[in-house]
Amino acid sequence: MDGVDEDALPKLPVKAANDPDFTLTAVASSGLPVIYSSSDPTILAIADNQAKIIGPGKVTITAYQTGNTRFFAAPTEEVTLQIIDFSDPNFRKAPQQIEFGFVPEKVREDPPFQIQALAESSGENHPVYRLPVVLKIESGPATIDPLGVVTLDGSSGTIVISANQSGNAYIEAAETKFLTFEISNRTRPTILFSDLKKEGPLAPVLASGRPTPIPGVYASSGGRISLSSSDPTIVEISGTNQIIAHKTGTVTLSFTIPEDENFASALPRTRTLEVVKPTKSAWLENRRKDPRYNALKSRFIDQRKAKLPTWTDTQATYDFDQDGFDSDGDGYSNLFERATGMDSLGFDQINAPQLIGSESGKSRISFVRYTNPLSSTGEQFDYIIEESLDLRTWVPVSPTLENRIHIGGGMERVTYLANEPTQPKVHKFLRLTIRKID
Repeated sequence: MDGVDEDALPKLPVKAANDPDFTLTAVASSGLPVIYSSSDPTILAIADNQAKIIGPGKVTITAYQTGNTRFFAAPTEEVTLQIIDFSDPNFRKAPQQIEFGFVPEKVREDPPFQIQALAESSGENHPVYRLPVVLKIESGPATIDPLGVVTLDGSSGTIVISANQSGNAYIEAAETKFLTFEISNRTRPTILFSDLKKEGPLAPVLASGRPTPIPGVYASSGGRISLSSSDPTIVEISGTNQIIAHKTGTVTLSFTIPEDENFASALPRTRTLEVVKPTKSAWLENRRKDPRYNALKSRFIDQRKAKLPTWTDTQATYDFDQDGFDSDGDGYSNLFERATGMDSLGFDQINAPQLIGSESGKSRISFVRYTNPLSSTGEQFDYIIEESLDLRTWVPVSPTLENRIHIGGGMERVTYLANEPTQPKVHKFLRLTIRKID
């Protein structure tokens, strides 16, 4: 063609003069049909989108779309095709095979998805070729575009897709392969986040040795969500839907809902999660972003105003986050729960201090604490064990450290044993108190 550098044009795979007819597949962004022309019909003849090889030579194929009342004409696109006459009787084409990619279970409301199909030659007689595959819906409730994207029509049923590769001058046509898969009647649940986002970072969490659920993630079906972590040394998955934030850092969490008899598996989601130091400011921010925070604060305000009728909402709200108050009503102050890594917005059986019996008759107490509070939290906590004979008068004691277990997040679980056994009719009680050293 005059003014056109054919060597600079994109090229189709080389074909032989005796190759069979083949289909031209170009797509217009408007969705309107594409028109094709051949620069030399004595080499390649074109009717609609079917091309017939007439003889050897080089030809340019031009694709047009003239537009309509809604769309302007598209710029023309050109490709070159080399057709070779292989007359050597010793020449042999190499075979090729088509392989489909795996298609997971599909349900009626699934969005469009792409079928992966690869044609690869054996490389026996010539270099390995990976030629484009033509996909077609043979039957079933769906359509497919030239790029292999399948769109379901909302019905259940069986879909059969054929894959063809017509070869080129060096490669034989592949045997047609068929992919068959079912469109299920089951519903696919959705993984929902309270921040209404499908990706990106979640709200940061505090480093802690306590297993905690990821707040603000739900299954539309009400089912259980399973988690996995990109780095278990930072965030470990506990059970199926809780985490232990061992140390500061950022991980990627993957969320899934396994299939069951009523629902298909959910489309997986990934979100990043940052683990931060449990400083007081981070603790406050983490509390205020918890879905339980506002309801508990409202209850706390009502209780405070019932005891102190002259107080305003502002005064009662201020107390809710203060160290000396028990904002969730579980018997432990906010300071106590912060220093032991307890849940400050709900009853916490895991990190709460535990009184344990002893075969020796000595009282024992087990609790969680920071190994180095100042380094971990920026605050200095003093963990004081006290003893009482009547639950009214308490005095500090120095029991024996019996056991220590590191649980992550800069925390450890310790067990202390009273130095003296309980006397007949006299029971010794132990408790933990915490003082913040300014």
